[in-house]
Amino acid sequence: MSDKVKEIEIIPMDCVIEMKVSGEYVARFHQFLQDYYPYKDEAHKIEVLTHVKNDTNNEDPVVYHLKTLIAFQAYVEKSAKQQNLIKKVKIDLETNKVIEEETQSDPQTPKQSESPDSTLP
Repeated sequence: MSDKVKEIEIIPMDCVIEMKVSGEYVARFHQFLQDYYPYKDEAHKIEVLTHVKNDTNNEDPVVYHLKTLIAFQAYVEKSAKQQNLIKKVKIDLETNKVIEEETQSDPQTPKQSESPDSTLP
């Protein structure tokens, strides 16, 4: 191999990657999007989220990359829902603490063989 050629590893664009993601990771990812994504201030955060929602201003890197992260988050949540891993809880809106968890008399078993019917762009 010459000095102008380097062997690298890539993931082909047309492949689908199956993976497992913990609930803790999803919570941390959501917290990052809410609290630590590089918004200038609350007004900028609202502006960026409005652009994401309306599919506008995609040339702005902050909007473009946030759309990618939100799409990933939605995909993970959809997968969790399809596997019956979503549960309802009640939270105190002032403290954001869980105050009551739904009890399940029949634990739901995840559908191991099912995969989501859509993939990330």
